[in-house]
Amino acid sequence: MEEILSVEGLEIASIGWLDLELRLGGIGDPKAGALVKKYRQKLLDLCQEKGIAVIQGVHDGASVKEAIAMGARALLFGQDDMAMLRNTSMKWLKELRQAIKEAK
Repeated sequence: MEEILSVEGLEIASIGWLDLELRLGGIGDPKAGALVKKYRQKLLDLCQEKGIAVIQGVHDGASVKEAIAMGARALLFGQDDMAMLRNTSMKWLKELRQAIKEAK
């Protein structure tokens, strides 16, 4: 990580957190999750020292707050098309069910 972040002219950095968690043991694995948090913080600390912005993927208000609290300076929303499709579909389904209840 230090070597990559030493590339001259580098202005922004990120890690594929889910990919990393899969590689370290699997999504939902407590050990993998703890290692990902450790690496994320290391990236944020190194980038802050070097004046490099960190872009952090976010998916809801809680993840935005966490990313900002950890030091992310750029946020990426919408990188997971399937999650966006699922969330939007669930919102519409909820609205449709509510409309059906109200129409009765």
